[in-house]
Amino acid sequence: MIKYLVHDIETIPETELMDKWAEEKAKLIAKGQADPFPPICYHKVITIGMLALDDQFRPVKGGCAAGGLTGGKPEKEMIQRWSDAASGEMFKQPEALRLIDWHGRGFDAPVLQTRAFRYGIQLPWYFGLLPDNKGGRSQWSKEYRDRYGGHHDDLVELWTNKGAFPRPHMADLAMLMGLPGKVGIDGSKVYEAYKAKEHKQIDTYCMQDVYQTAFILQRFAYLTGNIDLGQYQLAAAALLGFVKSADQELYGKIDQGAVLLK
Repeated sequence: MIKYLVHDIETIPETELMDKWAEEKAKLIAKGQADPFPPICYHKVITIGMLALDDQFRPVKGGCAAGGLTGGKPEKEMIQRWSDAASGEMFKQPEALRLIDWHGRGFDAPVLQTRAFRYGIQLPWYFGLLPDNKGGRSQWSKEYRDRYGGHHDDLVELWTNKGAFPRPHMADLAMLMGLPGKVGIDGSKVYEAYKAKEHKQIDTYCMQDVYQTAFILQRFAYLTGNIDLGQYQLAAAALLGFVKSADQELYGKIDQGAVLLK
């Protein structure tokens, strides 16, 4: 049974409000802010990386809903595909999957919500109530987006105990467990790569973040005692095999002994 959807997005500041953002950005730069980051409403999604995991944290299916200039999917179609995956509809499952990301409550999910709003894409699974402990929807039901009892696990919040201490960079945690962290470009170079029409490079970068987020999720599940060492090693080995078939560059930079705790 598929249980988790690890996801990540890449964006550019070219929405319907891009002229407004250009004005605001100029004012911020004039005040001395060197490289202002666009607020949520100014982000357009150019790719969405997704990896579905089963209830033992093993990979089932993954890839990018990509929107490259040549042969790519329109943004609206990407958002709908993400919704179909997260809701479980893509996998013919009755309940929505648990969303897994890194700082996704603060960025990825709000951007996707905003762009769904722009295109009129319904997200009833995201805003609706989850079943209560009696199998119904009642005053005891939790919303999907509930910070403490919902179906969205932002690893930043889990790691920092809901912000009790500063969050580390995901790449640093990844490197601590034997992963390479950033390979090639990083988030600050995405817009530049987009303008150069290097869409495959952007998609690869996005999926590399997805894979490493999934490895961190597996290690965190072991750290918290939700799975034992044997289960962790089986899940991590399965993910290593998945990465080997999908991204040889990333696979070649992984310290497998460190990842597998051997």
